[in-house]
Amino acid sequence: MRPRRPHNLLDSPDSRPRPYPNIPLDAFAFPAFDLVPTADYTAEVISGGLPLPGPCGMVLAARGCTYGCTFCHLPFGTRMRNQPLDRVLAEIGAQQAAGLEFVFFLDYVFGINRTFYGELCERLRGRGLGWVGQTRAEIVLKSDVSQWARAGCQGMWLGAESPAIAGTGVRKRVSEEQISQAVIKLRDAGIVPFAFVLMGLPDDEACVSGRLVDWAAGLPAWFGINQLYLRPGTTLYDQLAPAHNGGRTPTTWREVQEVTRHYRATYPADLDAQQQRLTELPNYLGNAIVPAAG
Repeated sequence: MRPRRPHNLLDSPDSRPRPYPNIPLDAFAFPAFDLVPTADYTAEVISGGLPLPGPCGMVLAARGCTYGCTFCHLPFGTRMRNQPLDRVLAEIGAQQAAGLEFVFFLDYVFGINRTFYGELCERLRGRGLGWVGQTRAEIVLKSDVSQWARAGCQGMWLGAESPAIAGTGVRKRVSEEQISQAVIKLRDAGIVPFAFVLMGLPDDEACVSGRLVDWAAGLPAWFGINQLYLRPGTTLYDQLAPAHNGGRTPTTWREVQEVTRHYRATYPADLDAQQQRLTELPNYLGNAIVPAAG
């Protein structure tokens, strides 16, 4: 007699395990900030119009980014998902109650939805909260940044990268003029402008020629710098990684690390020397936020 085959749940479509239903974002609890030594967590805060290291919380009002820069890794995806404003304000309130007077909005493109961010700013007015965010030059030029300032915004980061980024083929069509106009618009509204500078973009004539340093020096903004890292999961990595790994797609983390090392070593400019020049500029952020030696 043949043994009876055990019942398999997959034999019965009605018995298949089903995924848990989506839980609304406003149903998630946020951290018990009163149990955290908040003063030990610092970032750049603004005091007297200058960036200084100080206690700083973090808020994420919206997840996602609809732009498709090929060098950027988007853990939250490309679809914008706004949190309920009541929840955003409650999370900020909890951080303030824990002693924080400053927060960083981690939203990738602050202001992209003018209705959502306009209402957020109106509800932030009068709370005694200082904050910094990050966005793109095009969004600044389309926004009422004075509304941001009235809501407590004291600083805003721009993904500037390079004055020649529009010609690098990484799907970021932002002109040098737009970056300059956005920096000036923020400054004139009383918001301290910051700029991300990314060294080593492919075919970046400003980086190859060294003009990147002069451009950064002339920005009426503080800037931070990074050398390009080819990140797995990005389009740029998929495009460039095999060429810097003997024609093969990397299969180990050591090979992934080697891809970026080889890319930088074969770049048609000395990126380390250029980085050293950038860090010597007076508007390099690292020179502002390092505490003075006691």
